[in-house]
Amino acid sequence: MSAAKFIEGLVAAMGADAGVVERSGTTAVADVSRAGTRRVGWYQIQGHTLLPCDPDVLQSVEGLSHASVLLSDTDFRLWVDGNGGSVVGQAVMMVAGAAGLQLVPPVAGVHLLDWSAKADLELMQAFVDTCEASDLDEAEVDMDDLDDAAIALLTDDGAIGAYASSRPFEDELPFGDIGILTSPRQRNRGWGSLAVSALVRDVLMPRGIDPLYRCDPANVGSHRLSAALGFEIVASLTVAELPGT
Repeated sequence: MSAAKFIEGLVAAMGADAGVVERSGTTAVADVSRAGTRRVGWYQIQGHTLLPCDPDVLQSVEGLSHASVLLSDTDFRLWVDGNGGSVVGQAVMMVAGAAGLQLVPPVAGVHLLDWSAKADLELMQAFVDTCEASDLDEAEVDMDDLDDAAIALLTDDGAIGAYASSRPFEDELPFGDIGILTSPRQRNRGWGSLAVSALVRDVLMPRGIDPLYRCDPANVGSHRLSAALGFEIVASLTVAELPGT
């Protein structure tokens, strides 16, 4: 699926008009999926800034809309701070570029994980125990909510050296949101690229799922990995939460 189709689906999921990103400007839109959260998203998509928000705060956010002027991330953050809010997350969203993905050739040691198997759960738990809490949070790895589509790249002693998984991004979009986590002992050795490539080739492609790669723009290593594999940015985002109940 093309980047254009992903953007079209993303915009529709926010409740915005399909063609809004084809023109310049800034548009606030009530996003029912954010109802009750008091959250506002800043999305830079093509030449447009979209501000999907909790319908309860739409009236306040609408003051940022403009027919032709883009709202910068800096100005959005200043507005959030001025309204007593706080930034709760940021990311870039990437899909396969026009030239397609440049996957790393297959290697030995790839293991398709099956969470109905006790041995795989124990293998994963042992891996999680070696990881920092901050790394687990960034990769969105939770032993109580493991992604169904998951692979491990095993070391010579049978431990997990790198883990990659995917979960559906939106029901209407056949994209899998990829998470990647590499053991501290295997970092800077290309294991992350191997794991993502194996996940795409062995799990997502056979299921007809297109890969979506999200990462914090401050995570230089993750950004470099995705770019090397042929992912290209289709949207940049910042999410904030406003005070109130």
